[in-house]
Amino acid sequence: MKQTITLKCGNRGTRKCLETRTVEAEVVGSFGVHQSTDFPWETDPPWNVTHLKTGFLAVGGIRSQDAALKAAKDLECIGVNWDFSRPAFVKKFAPEALARIKAIKAEAQDA
Repeated sequence: MKQTITLKCGNRGTRKCLETRTVEAEVVGSFGVHQSTDFPWETDPPWNVTHLKTGFLAVGGIRSQDAALKAAKDLECIGVNWDFSRPAFVKKFAPEALARIKAIKAEAQDA
């Protein structure tokens, strides 16, 4: 299902939101799959997976929509509660879940 979502764009070092943008995204559970807005000059920008409640990027730089949709579905199936609005909450996930997230990101970006 497509819906308009809000992205939070900021400084990764300070974790401060500098601006917000809205995009149309395919919603997969707690995530939105959409093309990047960072490269407006590209004819086929990369795909991103954004966590809907925080508006922050979960996985970026994915070459195809199919790979991005698979990453969103795989993240949904990890078995963690994605219902949070503070990005720092992810640090409380079990080490196994964090390792799985890292593997999903790597797989998506290599696809």
